[in-house]
Amino acid sequence: MLHGDLPKELERFLKSGAVDWFPRLCAFLLWTTTAQRGPAKRSSSSSVSSPFATYSRLLPDPEADLGLLLSFDEREAELLLPRELAAVAAREREGLRRAVHDRWLGEKTSSSSEFSLSALGLTPRGFESTLAAAALVNSRCFAEIAPVAAGGGETKSRPFSEKRQALSLVVPLCDFANHASAPSAAFRLSSEEEGCFELVATRGMRAGEEVTISYLGGAGNAASFGGGGGGGVLQSSSSSSSKNSTGMLRAYGFVTPGNPADRLASLAGAGAVLEARAGSSSSSSPSPPSPSPLASSSSAPLLLSAASASLASRSRDAAERRRIAAAAASIAEGMTGGGNGGNGAAAASASTFSSLGSLASRVEAEAEEATAAAGRAASLALGGDVSPARAEAASAWWVERAELARCGAELLRELAAGG
Repeated sequence: MLHGDLPKELERFLKSGAVDWFPRLCAFLLWTTTAQRGPAKRSSSSSVSSPFATYSRLLPDPEADLGLLLSFDEREAELLLPRELAAVAAREREGLRRAVHDRWLGEKTSSSSEFSLSALGLTPRGFESTLAAAALVNSRCFAEIAPVAAGGGETKSRPFSEKRQALSLVVPLCDFANHASAPSAAFRLSSEEEGCFELVATRGMRAGEEVTISYLGGAGNAASFGGGGGGGVLQSSSSSSSKNSTGMLRAYGFVTPGNPADRLASLAGAGAVLEARAGSSSSSSPSPPSPSPLASSSSAPLLLSAASASLASRSRDAAERRRIAAAAASIAEGMTGGGNGGNGAAAASASTFSSLGSLASRVEAEAEEATAAAGRAASLALGGDVSPARAEAASAWWVERAELARCGAELLRELAAGG
């Protein structure tokens, strides 16, 4: 409505309830940005009237500035990413090409498409245009649970119904709020005014202080609604960590230091082995053949907690304390049969080691390998062989993997010393 007149076919596409939100947002963003950067088929008068014209000029350049997993081409993925992430990047690009570009937005859309958008010139650079729009939508989109008004709108006597709907939306200017692990604000759809999107301070702020939010959480970020039509009840999203480093790379193209949702498969495998050894020690003779800090399965979690607390207390910064907690969680999940360590190759591999010290050495070797991979990514960027944005994102991912492994190795050695 704010944008002004749209081509009828585009308007019909944007309002279609049969088309997923993602291609609709991509199409709208392409229409807005091609008006500023390319030969869009539209009148100059509608361009001037659009409030999105200035916004579109403020957006980052997806090619130069974004390192989303989706943006890695086959060569970059092979050079910069581990094999499993390179495979994910390839699947995401192919899925975007088939499900969005070829079906809806490309100049030669699928013959089965019920919309004719090709004449609008939305993708002047072919698939690269769709890829750029997808990277922007993916990295700038808010996910929120919206209350549905009962009977035509909320009033004091007729509050929002309990029915909710999931929304994915781009909110210009609000999407410039940066990520912080301890954010100063949260976002929500207002429980007092239908259709109103809000950034809400979650703590006292100084004049001039940057407004930040957490990107780690899922739908709803940091807000949940109270019972009636009154103000929503805010919950800090800093403790919500549904996206690990891989999830951050996929969604936003960067990695946050010390993501508490990260897990290391080798540590989970070590946890499974430690659990098995503790169980066998406690169920055999009263005098175990060798002293062990994990004398019984019931004491193992307590010792793990004590060891991680001991490490975290030694002049660690916040990011490193979160990595220690993530390493402890990896081991604990292996002990309880959850995560990656309760089954599979990680546990089998860890079982070949005879002591906590040898397990720690194996994890330290992983840290060295990840550090080397981060260095290679940085060198490739300096040499101009890959996109600097993608190299920086990949290097940060490897650094986080290395730091988590290093903290995990320290934790194993602390356990070996008896916590």
